[in-house]
Amino acid sequence: MFLRTSAEEEKDRRHGARDYQMTLFDHAESPRLRPEGAARRYAVLASLAAGRDGRAMLAALMTAVGSALAAPTVGLLRANPESGRLEIAPPLFGSGRIEDVVPAVSLAPGDDTLPQRALRGRSVLVERGPRTAGDWAHLCSDLGIGTAMAVSVGTSAVPGVLLVGDPGDPQAAATLGALRTDVSTAVTIVDRLREADRRSERAAEAASLSADLVAIVSHELRTPLTSIIGALQTLQRPEFAHDDPAAADLVQAALNQTDRLKVLVDDLLVASRLDRHVLPVRMRPVDVARLAHEAVAGVPGAAEVFVVLSRGDAAAVLDGDHLGRILRNLIENVLRHAPGSHAQIRAETRPDVVEIVVSDTGPGIDESVLPRLFERSAPPAGTDGGLGLGLAIARGLAEAMEGTIDHAETPGGGATFRVELPNRAP
Repeated sequence: MFLRTSAEEEKDRRHGARDYQMTLFDHAESPRLRPEGAARRYAVLASLAAGRDGRAMLAALMTAVGSALAAPTVGLLRANPESGRLEIAPPLFGSGRIEDVVPAVSLAPGDDTLPQRALRGRSVLVERGPRTAGDWAHLCSDLGIGTAMAVSVGTSAVPGVLLVGDPGDPQAAATLGALRTDVSTAVTIVDRLREADRRSERAAEAASLSADLVAIVSHELRTPLTSIIGALQTLQRPEFAHDDPAAADLVQAALNQTDRLKVLVDDLLVASRLDRHVLPVRMRPVDVARLAHEAVAGVPGAAEVFVVLSRGDAAAVLDGDHLGRILRNLIENVLRHAPGSHAQIRAETRPDVVEIVVSDTGPGIDESVLPRLFERSAPPAGTDGGLGLGLAIARGLAEAMEGTIDHAETPGGGATFRVELPNRAP
């Protein structure tokens, strides 16, 4: 058995304290740097709230890293997806300010340069100049970099390298190593936001092209349809009447279907104009009660179902064509989804607002449909459900006149639609 002297015990105690301090330094920089390190991390992550687009976020990120490392130059090298070459991506933090003009130098994937080596690992690499030749030397010369630091950031799908020039922080490598995960997270988030923006732009462009195509097709269809309708109406005149009653029935059936087709084409044209925000609104005095009666008379079968009630002044100033289309779509909606029910239109004209309520006593609207009630939807296959545009167009037309349309359940069962439009009468 060996006895330990007090001197040996004191030596072990000092060594243990030293080992503890080294561990603390490795995992948390040092007790003295803990608050400072937290502030640096906060500044890096706060860059994501610095603006609405990726450029502003990256500019704030580059500035935060430059401040944390006391470095005059911070840039992000991204790998070109086609060539694999590393290129400086704007914006660049140079000479203490943000610049959008960056050097056009790129680094080949096979080069043994500092950025390419950093791209293949996760460690912070440091290199001191001068450099005599090659693209890497030209890039450092253009950026005015003597001592360079590099570390990989981003994801394997969109790799990148953070390049730092001439850091003034004596512990810059350790500081950048501690910030690497946060910087990489920020870069990844910016990449995803940019990709989401690109997808949104492509979707908007596709939607615009689709709306343009629908508008062109709808407009071109109206001319032959008008000619066909005129020809069928001519055939119904007495001088052209056919001796066979069945022929007259066929002409009437063809006329009914072409009228229905014209309504569908008009709906498509209105929907495309709403999408492109080019639908004109023409305000003029309108007799709301008479417009309601005309809408009922213009939809086959509606007169046997609807009662029109009105009160208030007869005239209001609004777009009568748009209101007539709203009423027609709501009437057709009742005939399609609440057949056999009793329905009514109540129109009230006040000095500042026109209120129209269309209600029925049918089965009502299923709760599962309510969240998308005023959205466009394709009718079930095999049904005579139109284009699924009626309520969406009604809402769009109401909003075009700075009004609203909403839905409520009819007391006792059924559906009620309330339209409120501003009355522009002086």
